Amino acid sequence: MPTTRRPENKIIRLFVSAYENDAWKDATLTFPEEVEDGEIDGFAERADGATLAIEHTVVEPFVGDIADQSEMLPLFPLIEHDRSLLVPGIWIRLFVPVGAFHLQRPRVREAIVRAVHDWLRINRLSIPTGDSKHACRVKGIPGKPDTDITLTLKVVAVPGEGKLHVRRQQVGDTFGDVIEKMLAKKLPKLVKSAASKRILMLERRHMNLFPERIYQEIEKRRAVFPSLHDVHEIWVAEKIPFFQERDGDVWFELWEGGKPIRHFDFQDGKLVARSENGMAAVV
Repeated sequence: MPTTRRPENKIIRLFVSAYENDAWKDATLTFPEEVEDGEIDGFAERADGATLAIEHTVVEPFVGDIADQSEMLPLFPLIEHDRSLLVPGIWIRLFVPVGAFHLQRPRVREAIVRAVHDWLRINRLSIPTGDSKHACRVKGIPGKPDTDITLTLKVVAVPGEGKLHVRRQQVGDTFGDVIEKMLAKKLPKLVKSAASKRILMLERRHMNLFPERIYQEIEKRRAVFPSLHDVHEIWVAEKIPFFQERDGDVWFELWEGGKPIRHFDFQDGKLVARSENGMAAVV
């Protein structure tokens, strides 16, 4: 069924309002996939009959990142909020391998959290400064043998009572698979749309996922996905939380020939800067 909560609608709305030097700001904008699954994400039509089809997707840094976040992140505070684990004068950053919680039953996830918590309680005073890896035994799961997960730790000196952060760590490079899966899913929807111009919009949320890498992986697959020739433009929508603190903070970049050739930026939903044909301007 069509999804009711679609944060990409706001991104598409901002994009259309400033696209081609505001030439589409008065266009009628609809969101066809709100009505029917498998339809385009955004469709704009101007009074002169010109049309714009937009297909949006969040680009994951590795296969399953979004699902992994939803499974892992809610459990980390159960460890971080235990102040008895703090060690005065040091900052412990502990990384759990991604996928450790994926598709696991609640009792398995609870066992993993309990194992990591117990490991920290026992070992926190003897963790070496710098980077290190440690085996953490997960046990007590009914019907399953004990197993180990690898914890990666970064420990540095800090003043005061100490700090503890628990985060995820990517293991392996599956980005090529991410791009193939994305193109296979999104291109058919986009190219079937009868429009004057078709745009593939790639939302980027991770600092370590460089736009250059996204573009390169797409270009490698043009022979496999010939329908890429029917896509007129590929835009990157920057939504990295460290820089974009509000819902209406988005940076849009048009990529062509391996480099950005045009951009426009929004802060809190207001257009603040743009660059067209290499000429930058503050709005």
